[in-house]
Amino acid sequence: MLAVCEYDNETVMTRALIPGLILAGIGTALAYLINMAVPALSALLVAIILGIAARNLRLIPASAEAGLTFVSKKVLRLGVVLLGFQLSLSVIADLGLGALVTIVATVVGTFAGTIAIGRALSMSMPDRYLVATGTSICGASAIAAMAAVIDDGKNSDDVEESAATALAGVTIFGTVAMLVLPAIISATSFAHTAAGVWIGSAVHEVGQVVAAGGLVSPDALQTAVATKLGRVLTLAPMVIAVGLLMRRRAARKTVGANAPSASVSIKKPPLVPLFVAGFIAMVALRTILGLPDAHPLPSTVKTIATLLLSAAMFGMGAGVDISSVLRRGRSSIVLSLIAGVLAALISLGCVLVLI
Repeated sequence: MLAVCEYDNETVMTRALIPGLILAGIGTALAYLINMAVPALSALLVAIILGIAARNLRLIPASAEAGLTFVSKKVLRLGVVLLGFQLSLSVIADLGLGALVTIVATVVGTFAGTIAIGRALSMSMPDRYLVATGTSICGASAIAAMAAVIDDGKNSDDVEESAATALAGVTIFGTVAMLVLPAIISATSFAHTAAGVWIGSAVHEVGQVVAAGGLVSPDALQTAVATKLGRVLTLAPMVIAVGLLMRRRAARKTVGANAPSASVSIKKPPLVPLFVAGFIAMVALRTILGLPDAHPLPSTVKTIATLLLSAAMFGMGAGVDISSVLRRGRSSIVLSLIAGVLAALISLGCVLVLI
């Protein structure tokens, strides 16, 4: 009898997801079609914008909320796992020492600098960590990955709101960087390789990097994408490092708690979320197989990952209420601007010296 009740509950829960899944599917299809018609607009970026538009035009019924939450969390994690199959360590190593130093310096410098500035602005821990992660590594996917390790179960609402404002900032200023950097490059005497490394190090989302690199030259595009994938590769170690920090904080709270029940109520964030381990495994698999981009398998996995991540981006965008962001998240938007400028300046300095 108990088994029957559990089965019925699972069926009800699954049915509750269907309206949101259908809506996310429609948003994904529209984003993919727009990307096919205008390749400069990445499907992920378009999906975010469509999700934000749907939320703020009040086009999302209450029945779709559960399904949209599912795609913005569970589907996104599967997409991040498959994203790892786009990365080959050999391709990234071929960029050369100067580009690799630029990638590491930009990621670490932007992350640390953004955290410090956010603390000086008295911003909450979720706000400053998620803005720092989204700007320094790879936009919305990185924000979602980091949210998984800073959510201790008690501040879930704060983390979700911080993720929404960080997502808005990354979308806005990543798009600005996508347009401004090629304009600066065109007005100067940048070599194509240097231009590609700068774009790949400073522009937030992979799709935005593709668009920006394409505005310069095919050679710059190729270098920009490889550099950007190098930044994406830093996602796993950064999430693991922050996960370790959060576990230590949780342990200190446990030791400092007087009541025996207090230690039970404190949830330790995962050191390595399962989907981050999957991401690392996919990178290792692609490196071992040594498959070129033209091979059908990487191409197929890339398409599936793009569809999954587009659905997740629609779900995340649908969580952005602009009035709420303007009311609560002004400081987060300001920090996103500062972080974007910081990333551009650090990477530019490295490129001028090393490339």
